[in-house]
Amino acid sequence: MPPPPASAAPADPRVQLEHCLRSIALLREQNSRLIRDNQELRDLCCFLDDDRQKGKRLAREWQKFGRYTAKVMRQEVSWKNGVATIETASIITQYSRAYFLSFY
Repeated sequence: MPPPPASAAPADPRVQLEHCLRSIALLREQNSRLIRDNQELRDLCCFLDDDRQKGKRLAREWQKFGRYTAKVMRQEVSWKNGVATIETASIITQYSRAYFLSFY
């Protein structure tokens, strides 16, 4: 590479300095943009984490509700089976009574 001309030598440090300053300005701008993007991503992560926690809480509540509903349904079926058994026993008793009274 040939040496630069004598007239360009004094301007060369200034050109280099301007180039460095432009590079610094661009890097600062890029850094501030990255900082903003990083903050947005942090905010989004916090929002999504809160939403995930709410979803977990809601799932637990629905699970609890499902267990409670199943328990109530089992009790209802048990109660209805008990009532049916009592009704059957009552009908059998009535028929037995009627049968035995028919002998008197």
